[in-house]
This record gives sequence, C-alpha cells and structure tokens, in this order.
Amino acid sequence: MKKNKALSIVLAIVMILTSVSIGVPTFAASKPSATQITSIKAVDNGFKVKWKKKSCTGYQIQYSTSKKFAKKGTKVLKVNKAKTTSKTVKKLKAKKKYYVRVRTYKTVKKKNYYSKWSANYSVTTKAKKGSSSSSNNSSVIAIQSVSYITGKNYGFKVTWNKVSGAQNYDVQCSFDKNFKHDVYRFSSNNGTTTTKSFTEIGENDDRDYYAEKTWYFRVRYYDKNFKAKPWSKVVSKFSYEMNDYQNLMNNAFNEMGIVSTDSDFDKVIKIQHWIDSHWKYGYANEEIQAGYSLAKNKKGVCEDFADNFNIFCKKANIQSYKLGGASNNRGALHSWNFIEINGYWYNYDCEVTFNSVDELKKNNAFPTRFCKESWATSVYKLDNYSQNIYDCATPKANDSMINNMQQQLNEKLYK
Repeated sequence: MKKNKALSIVLAIVMILTSVSIGVPTFAASKPSATQITSIKAVDNGFKVKWKKKSCTGYQIQYSTSKKFAKKGTKVLKVNKAKTTSKTVKKLKAKKKYYVRVRTYKTVKKKNYYSKWSANYSVTTKAKKGSSSSSNNSSVIAIQSVSYITGKNYGFKVTWNKVSGAQNYDVQCSFDKNFKHDVYRFSSNNGTTTTKSFTEIGENDDRDYYAEKTWYFRVRYYDKNFKAKPWSKVVSKFSYEMNDYQNLMNNAFNEMGIVSTDSDFDKVIKIQHWIDSHWKYGYANEEIQAGYSLAKNKKGVCEDFADNFNIFCKKANIQSYKLGGASNNRGALHSWNFIEINGYWYNYDCEVTFNSVDELKKNNAFPTRFCKESWATSVYKLDNYSQNIYDCATPKANDSMINNMQQQLNEKLYK
C-alpha cells in the first residue's frame, strides 16, 4: 500500500512538471529570425529604410548619430505589422549622417522576444527645399539656372538667389573661364533683382564665332556697407548652337543602329548609309558653325561632311582624322577623312554629291569612298597638319585592299 501511494505521488509530480514545461515556452523556441536591410535612401530631413519580410509580430528600427548607437542621440521606432517592410523617418536634422539598423520581435503571452540586430547602414539626410539650409534668402550667393534665349535676340538668361541685406549684384558672362577677356558685365542698382538676360551676344557678323564657345557665368553681391563679396561658383554652359548641334548628332548616331558587335567596316557602312539618306552637298544660308550647319540644314560642303564623319567615327570607336589639301591642278580646296579599319589606314570621302541611290544605279556610276594613296598625295597637296597625320599613320592600306573595300561598300550600299 505504501509503495502504491509513493508511486502515485511521483506520477503526480511528473505530470505537473510536464504540464509546466509544455505550457511555458522557452526563449529559444520563441526567438524570431533576424532580418536584413535591403535599401536605405535619403529624403528631405530624413530617410526611408526597407528590410526583408520575416515571420514575426513586428519590427524595431533604431537610428542614431552615433556609430556605436550610444544612448544619447539614439531613437527606436516600432512597426507593429509583420507585412510592413519599409519605414520613412522624417523631421531629422538636414545634411546629417545617421546610422540605422532593424530587428524583428515576436510577442508570446504579452512578452516580446527579439532577434539580433541587422547590420548597420549609414545615410546622410537631404536639406528640404526652402529650409534655412538651402534658402533663397541666405548669405551665400549662387547661380540657380542659366537658360537659353533664342530667336532674334540670341543669348542667355541667368538667375541667382536673393541675398538678405544685398545692396546690388554684379553678373559676368564670358567664354574665357578666367574672365580676363571678352567679358559681358551687368550691375544691378538694387538688391531685389535676381535675373539678367544677356541678349547682345552674337548680334553681329561674328555670331558663328560666338556659337562655337562654351560660356561661363558668375555673380556676386555688395553688402549693406557696399563691400563686394566673393564671386559665386562658376557655372558653364554650351552656346545654344553647340547644344543643339550635339543633340542633332546624338540623335543621328542613334538612328544608325550601330552596336558594339559590329565590325569597323560595318560601322562605316551604317554611317555612310545614314549620310546618303539625310545629307546633300550644298551651301546653307545660315552663317553658323560648319558642322552644325550640315546637321541642322542637311546641306554642307566637304569640310562639313568630314567634320561630322569624324564625330560619328569617334562615337563608334573608330579612329578618324580630317585631312585637307589643295588640288594640284585647280588649287581647289577639299577635305576628307583618314580612318583605321582592321589595323590599316584608308583615305575615305563621305561627301554626298548625288540626288539619290536610284540615280546611281541608273547611271551605273558609284561614288569613290575608299580613295587610293595617289589620290591623296598626287591629286591634292596636303596642308602641314594633314601631312603630319598622314606620315605618322601606319600601316597604310595598299591599292588591292582599297579596291576590295570599295567593292564591298558598293555591294552593300549601291547595288
């Protein structure tokens, strides 16, 4: 009887202990897996952080100005939903570096269990537009924009920020970045003016000369004691013509469909096909930079063709130089290109003097693109610059190679 009673007591104790161990989870069983930050980016006076979704109750975000997350300057935010995987934190100091980390938590019977923190990431907040750190009414002057003025009055419009206490402003515009020569100047008679239009540039016979330039701008102000303050940071801008020229050439090249796997010869074929289809020999009325005139008006002379062919070759990673010389018979000037294909140098003339490819086929007369060496050295006398390039570029293609190239080009473009 005593043995049975003792056994009953032992069994009761075991059952009690078993029920306790089953009913109360251990920390190891409840600890959630850690998450990782997937991205973090700065926003105005804050940052936005994203992390991987985990099976948990929610997340904690900790950010601090201290890399070691010292108590001072460290904040903790709580995200109560497991499906939420991003958080934007605002109202922080502008242009301040913060360190950020995230961890998961799981709630069991009103008790939270936390994972390890993720790796630390740093982010520098942005200054909100219109805030004191980037105000248009600060003591630091800066050019905010330079825009084009087109049409009859060619030039630029310069805008800068208003400075508190400024009595007046000086603005300078020049194609000399050191502002030593050809400087256009403007001085306001008050501290409220924040724009200036320079429309006198190029309103004369030298417009084509000015059109080829990169222009530079700077501004300064005078304080309440009429003391000149330092010049702003210099801002540069292409002339309108140069900017338009660049855009026209970029668009043309993109239309050619040249890819990196094309051979140099195939690239030349694509360039020439586009030129044949869009440009013709002729004189444009507008007195602007030669290459730009051809790109804009679709008419030009040999020098224009050679200039623009050089640009296309550079974009296609083909070595090319413009050569020029005078005809030994008539003294007429001519320009063409000297290009490298498969390690050999060829004289190449891309000029278009026919009306259409159909016209060529009808007459069975095709333009000579790959020109023999005797053409460059006997028919024309090279100028000194061209002669130096011609002498240094080796090896040069022989007549057989030149004939083969011309025949392949005719087959692809004109037959």
